[in-house]
Amino acid sequence: MLYNIRMEVLRSIYFWVAIAASVILVLQLVMSLLGLSGDTDVNFDSDSGDFGGDGFNLFSLRAVISFLTVAAWSGYILLLGGTKVWVAVPVSFVLGIAAMFIVAFLLFQILKLQSSGNIDASQAVGRIATVYLTVPNSPDKFGKVNLVLQDRLSEFEASTKCGRDIKTGEQVKIVDIEGNVLIVEPLSQ
Repeated sequence: MLYNIRMEVLRSIYFWVAIAASVILVLQLVMSLLGLSGDTDVNFDSDSGDFGGDGFNLFSLRAVISFLTVAAWSGYILLLGGTKVWVAVPVSFVLGIAAMFIVAFLLFQILKLQSSGNIDASQAVGRIATVYLTVPNSPDKFGKVNLVLQDRLSEFEASTKCGRDIKTGEQVKIVDIEGNVLIVEPLSQ
């Protein structure tokens, strides 16, 4: 009799935790689909290891909610099906941990797809560009050059110290950067 009461209480606890976690999980999903999710992950600092330093965050809010949802539903279903408590509790815990790792891994993989979209002009040094607007031989006047940088056609201000103006259409080599201005030299003298 006492065993059945404890079983019913445990099953009830599993059920209400599963309902609450499922509601939060669905809210997170809806907010993500609507673009309202923001940064809702929680990070814990620890000296025992680096769980979230490079994107793999095992203890994010999404991972913890996934743990609670899967562990609670699996525990409830196992107990409802007549599985013994000493089997149902560890199995539901292991399934919850597995869900937590899967969600953390998937979020890590998704975060690796991010890109800032910024062009790093320092990668232009040594590359060949085409003059778009004449580059005058004057330190205070600038022309423009086009080049493919980071898989994009980019336009930069350019200056030269070669002793002559570099005309539109000429090929130039980028030799330096001063601020946001590329320093170029003509390929043909």
